[in-house]
Amino acid sequence: MRSRGQLRRAHRARFLFLCAAVGFAMTAAVPVPRGEDAAPERMRAAPLIEELFRRFRSSAAFEAEFVQVNEWIVFGEADTAFGRMTLADEHRFDLTYTLPAGHRVGCDGHRVWTFVPEEKQVLRAVWGHTTGWGDQFWEGLRQGADSLAVLHRTERGRELARIHLGARPGWGLRSLTMEIDLADGLPAGYAYLDEEGNRVSFTFLDVQFPSALPEDRFRYAIPDGYELLDVD
Repeated sequence: MRSRGQLRRAHRARFLFLCAAVGFAMTAAVPVPRGEDAAPERMRAAPLIEELFRRFRSSAAFEAEFVQVNEWIVFGEADTAFGRMTLADEHRFDLTYTLPAGHRVGCDGHRVWTFVPEEKQVLRAVWGHTTGWGDQFWEGLRQGADSLAVLHRTERGRELARIHLGARPGWGLRSLTMEIDLADGLPAGYAYLDEEGNRVSFTFLDVQFPSALPEDRFRYAIPDGYELLDVD
């Protein structure tokens, strides 16, 4: 029988590999008041989304530090992770974690690689056999262009536009949400909820659109002592 810690690591590895989970951004947002008992203010999402794609097309990638909160339905509690995300396109992406240290999931354009230090394993799959961060992020956002964004203000006065991108059954998601900061037009949060009820949310920090990336940014190798598992 597996211990609680082993089960948690197994669930985290599964989440990293599938890249699937959460629904609610973690920015502690509240509705922007327009008067007593007024409904939250809304705006067209299309201009915000078009500006993000313009920045993406004129750069080499979208990059950001992130804080990730995983809410596991089987444990009834959450855990927090930290790392850096790079999205170059639908076929090249990378999430490198500083906590839990050594965890990494990415795609070199052909295969998705998932590094699980606790198990000394590298899981590898053909790109088309799993949901990739690039298509989940950008395609989900593209499909939300006809939506209305709900305006919110955080407790610190930061004004955000929350775009509900709907369910994505093909990705195993009940809901998908993004928040954009109205001050600079940059993504502030990203969240999704999977079919099992697990929630994962990201808060983005230090968002950048670099003009170039290191040549080895999406190259992956099996560390010494690790077992490679092809899961095609």
